[in-house]
Amino acid sequence: MTAGGPDRDRDGLAPDGVAVVREPEPLPVDEPGVELLRERPGRTEIAVVDVAEKRRARRRIAERAYGKGFRPAAAEFPGCACADEGETAGGGGLPYCEWKGRVVDPSRECGPACAGFEASEPPDVTPEAERDRRTAWRRDPEGRKRRQSGLDQF
Repeated sequence: MTAGGPDRDRDGLAPDGVAVVREPEPLPVDEPGVELLRERPGRTEIAVVDVAEKRRARRRIAERAYGKGFRPAAAEFPGCACADEGETAGGGGLPYCEWKGRVVDPSRECGPACAGFEASEPPDVTPEAERDRRTAWRRDPEGRKRRQSGLDQF
């Protein structure tokens, strides 16, 4: 812990009084990783995976999350000629980059810093309509009053 760091007092405490042991850092995505194979008491089996396998695992997790309705807001789609609404895992509403050849995270990977960036109008997408198309969930169903369940139990 470094005392007196940014947003800290002399004792190294954050404004809310919590001692910060280590600052958060993004995990490296372009380096090999470690896969947990099996956990047992006192022993863990692991395997070192290459960058491509790590990328595939991250994509599977992201596609599962996207498939459950977690998609970027329409305002987050990049204004780039290479960006379009992609079809992944049977659904759309995902920012697909023609230049990179894959689904991208628009907040991290798109913009003037990208070598394939060509300024244009953002694609016309509606993530809410895509969620409605893929799932039975409806925000405001007919004949139902919306309320948070369980709050009256306490």
